[in-house]
Amino acid sequence: MIKSFLLLSTFLGTFMFSFFFVEGVQVSTNQPTSVNPGDEFTYEITIDKPGLMGFAKVQQQLPEGFTAQAIETKSASFSSVAGKVKFIWMSLPPDDQFTISYKVKV
Repeated sequence: MIKSFLLLSTFLGTFMFSFFFVEGVQVSTNQPTSVNPGDEFTYEITIDKPGLMGFAKVQQQLPEGFTAQAIETKSASFSSVAGKVKFIWMSLPPDDQFTISYKVKV
């Protein structure tokens, strides 16, 4: 059940990010294929955004009972409230490609 939810949320998050943003932006994720209650894991999101600058937000919804803690934000404002994880930049990092990450407790 948890495995299926993680795969679905990854697919939907990546699809929605790609759908609403400028052509050429690519997003990839790195996470375990399955987890057990009590586990912790790192969820990584790599964003390739050649030449784009300005405001941006990455948001993901975690399953009930999961919590998140920032690891690498690349100067974004990070919040995790009621299972909703958000990274918000007033100005994106200058790098064309960067990785953000957070730790998830199941």
